[in-house]
Amino acid sequence: MSKEFQIERHKKLLEEKTRQAKRVVFGGLLFGIFILVNVLAPYINDLKEINKVELEIKKYNSEIWEIEKTLQPLNELSKILDNIQKLVAKRPWDVETKKLINKFREMNVRGGVNWNDYQAEADATINSVAAIVNYGAIEPLNKFLLNSPSSKNLIPELVAELKTLPETVDTWVSENKGKRWYLTIEMKTAQIERLSNTLGNKLRLISRTINREKPNLAKRQKNIEASIEKLRNNPEYRNKEERLEKLRSQMEKILPAWLKGMISIEQMVQIFPFIIVILTAYVLIIASGIASHYRFLARELNFGEEGYSDPSFSSLWTLIYRGRFGTLVTVSVYIIFILIMWFFFESGREILAGWLEIEKAWFINTVNLSVIVWLSRMLLALFIAYTAIYPYYQKGKSDAVHTALEKK
Repeated sequence: MSKEFQIERHKKLLEEKTRQAKRVVFGGLLFGIFILVNVLAPYINDLKEINKVELEIKKYNSEIWEIEKTLQPLNELSKILDNIQKLVAKRPWDVETKKLINKFREMNVRGGVNWNDYQAEADATINSVAAIVNYGAIEPLNKFLLNSPSSKNLIPELVAELKTLPETVDTWVSENKGKRWYLTIEMKTAQIERLSNTLGNKLRLISRTINREKPNLAKRQKNIEASIEKLRNNPEYRNKEERLEKLRSQMEKILPAWLKGMISIEQMVQIFPFIIVILTAYVLIIASGIASHYRFLARELNFGEEGYSDPSFSSLWTLIYRGRFGTLVTVSVYIIFILIMWFFFESGREILAGWLEIEKAWFINTVNLSVIVWLSRMLLALFIAYTAIYPYYQKGKSDAVHTALEKK
């Protein structure tokens, strides 16, 4: 390969890399400004507002769910009470009273019995009546309370009433078991009637409690549903939803053709800070390439000292020692670019952190975000150090080579 070809090739590559550096620097700045100002910042602001409204809606829905949880056991309890009221209306314990009267009549006719025999039959009747009430009323209520613990907290007055029902039966049993309440037919009937009346009164009290609570719960549910509709129909809420859709559509338009359909605005929120770091690294790679091509040409064309001291020999984008003022300008341009990109990175990082509080990321979360952010900051700081040191480092190497050649 001839020297002339190499020199021409490096000249073309130097020109191409210089143009590329300009395009990437200005393109990166425009990209960062446009994405931050026109897409990500409005998007995250609207997303936060919509999330706030959605949280309010979620709160209302939670209240509705709690009310529905209350209404459901209340409806179930109403059915249980209806069955108990039917039980009280049928008065199945009257059958036990008639059985006891007939049993005593048979014992009197047969003779040969004592008070213990009568008491045993009377106590058996008490147990039978209590068993009927337990099976038809108390067991269904106890099962209901066991399976519906939430109702205990929401309607304590009702639960307190329900608990008195088995106590009523237990009291009736203890007051009559072992006692001579069966001396006459009227006494037998009166005792059973007392139990029936007591159960009826308790059930009516419980029914009144339920009937009082159900309308209040239903009214509260309607109010919450109305509040939800008001929120959802709020023009501001709808405008923000429409704004989000427009931003998503806008995001698709600004992406390159080969990326359309492959990345969403949510994904751009997540990768934007790291695109900025990659763009910054890419610019410095290009700058190193420009410096490499220039050094080759300076060496082959014998630029001598002037090639590294006169700024007119190289362009603004050539990251080499170009004299005191020229080097300062070049280094300053690159460092200012890095600092602006760092600002873009921090702005994107802040937006990403805010987005992670609302949404779930597809490749990053709040746990590892902090680590990645600090690694990126360290990398950007290294980029600044590299830019500031690189021209002087290359000059030192060049001076050492020249000194060695002069000694020879």
